[in-house]
Amino acid sequence: MNSAQVSSDFGPSWSEDSILLYNSGEFVAVFGRYKDGNMPVVGIRWSANYDKDTNEGVGFPQAFGHPLWFVLPGFLTQPTLHTMLEQAERNVILSECRENISKAIRIAARQVRPNDIQFAIAFYGAAGTGKTTTLNILIDLLVAEAEKDGFMEDVRIWDGGSYDEATKTGDRCVAVRVFGKMVVVATFGDNGDFVASGIAFARSVGADILVIATRKRSDSSSWGEFWKEIAEKGIPYAEVEKIKVDETDAQVHAAKQARELFEMICKA
Repeated sequence: MNSAQVSSDFGPSWSEDSILLYNSGEFVAVFGRYKDGNMPVVGIRWSANYDKDTNEGVGFPQAFGHPLWFVLPGFLTQPTLHTMLEQAERNVILSECRENISKAIRIAARQVRPNDIQFAIAFYGAAGTGKTTTLNILIDLLVAEAEKDGFMEDVRIWDGGSYDEATKTGDRCVAVRVFGKMVVVATFGDNGDFVASGIAFARSVGADILVIATRKRSDSSSWGEFWKEIAEKGIPYAEVEKIKVDETDAQVHAAKQARELFEMICKA
C-alpha cells in the first residue's frame, strides 16, 4: 500500500487520503483524519490472534462488526512516527512504508510548528565539490517552475553582493513559491555564519522548505549551526551528499543531482 491508499481499506472512519504507515502482521498503523476530524492522527490496531510461526494475524479486535482503532493522543504522535521510521529503516519488509512515514512526520511537524521551516535538506560536501553549481541549477529549475505556474512575483533573492548573474557564479539565497510551498535555496554554507544567515533568511520569508549547503564534519561550524537550528529543534531533515567527480563530468553530474533535489522538494 502507498499514499494512494483508499479509506475503504481501513474502514469508513478514515478519510480517503489516509496512508498506511506500518504493517508488521501483528500491528497496523494509519495516518489520516479519523471520524471527520480536522487534524491528522495516528491510529493503531492489532491482530487478536497473531501467529508467530506463520507470521499472520487471525483477525483484529472488533466492535459491532468493525475493527477497533486506537487513536494516539497528540503528544505521542511525533515520537511514535520516529520510532516507526527507525523500524522501517531496519526491516526490509517495512521498507515500502518509509516514504509514507516520512510524509506523516512532515505533516505532523506542520501541526506543531505551523510558522517555521517544515523540512530541510542539508546538501553537504567538502569545498570545491560543486555544491554551489548544483544548487544554482536547482534554483533555475525552481524559478522555471514558478514562472510556469504564475508565481514569479513570489521569487525573492538575497545574495550579499557575491552572485554574478552573467556568469551564474557566486553564492545567493533564493526564495521561490512552487508546489504550494515556499522554498528557499541557500548556496553558501562553508561556515557557521553563512548557514545561520541562510536559515535566518528562510525564516524571514516564511519558508516551508530549506535547501542549504553545509560541510559534513562533526567539527565544522556550518554543520553545527545546521544541527542547532534544524535537527535540535525537531525539524525533519534529509542529508544529501555532493560527491566530487571528474571535471569532465562535473556539469552533467551537477544537473542530475539538481534534478534529484527538485524531485525531493516536489514530494516533500
